[in-house]
Amino acid sequence: MDWRKPRTAPWCASTCAAPTSRSAFASEVNAFCAEHLNPYVDCHRPCLFAKEITNKQGKIARRYPQRLVMTPFGKLARIAKVETILKPGITLQALRANATSISDDKAAAQTGQVVAHPGAHPAWS
Repeated sequence: MDWRKPRTAPWCASTCAAPTSRSAFASEVNAFCAEHLNPYVDCHRPCLFAKEITNKQGKIARRYPQRLVMTPFGKLARIAKVETILKPGITLQALRANATSISDDKAAAQTGQVVAHPGAHPAWS
């Protein structure tokens, strides 16, 4: 693999589609990502955020402390004056209500259920 090309995360590669079926199922994959995968990843799946430390030689090392493990929504909510960077009509309260409307376990189960039974999804039938 060429090191200059971005690599797809393993969970995305196995969840979304095989490389040979990209064009054939593009609309179905986009519908799945918009309806199920993106909300799950943004609001319920924990991510590691790095803390960069520069040593005496000037080399930057990245550390991943436990206190920086959070969801992307959690990271967004910690930004000071977050309301100024959100799109017009989107509020932090609306995003928080969406994120807390379902538990992390239930969101994972729903996403897994759609992956396991793709024919049950209305856009895929």
